[in-house]
Amino acid sequence: AVVSTQSTWDSVTSKHCTCVHGYKIATIMEDNPCCQSMIQTSLIIFNCLAFLASGGVLGFAIYALSSDSFSISMLPSGLPDSLADVLFDHQGNTFQLPVIILAAISAAVLMVSFLGCVGSCQQSRCLVSMYFLFLSSFLVMLVAGTAYCFLGDPQSQIAESMKASMTR
Repeated sequence: AVVSTQSTWDSVTSKHCTCVHGYKIATIMEDNPCCQSMIQTSLIIFNCLAFLASGGVLGFAIYALSSDSFSISMLPSGLPDSLADVLFDHQGNTFQLPVIILAAISAAVLMVSFLGCVGSCQQSRCLVSMYFLFLSSFLVMLVAGTAYCFLGDPQSQIAESMKASMTR
């Protein structure tokens, strides 16, 4: 909607506004229900897929932690050696810490995708805002962790903590 007078513009002050070539244009989501339903549907589909995937990963992690019979022979044969080295020792026993981290991250993704799906279905501004806040904080943590791995020296800290634990 193009608004040309100030009095009409004052009635739309709560909406998102943009100035283009001297004209004030109010971008109102209710004016385009097709766009709103497309965004809502894509958000629901994306979050349902993320919910199912993280639920599967969480189930795998819980099974790996709770089962005594879980070993490297239970994984697919095409698994990269680097992943097997992170999850298992030379005897085939499971390392606990990587699996616990995997469970914690998948539980967090499960919670955030649930917030996004329910917030979008209910059209709740609060839930969608929390979803955006959590998603933004995950992105900041991911960028910070990546920068630390490239710019810092995480191997020396890991080596020091491993040496300290071996001397105890």
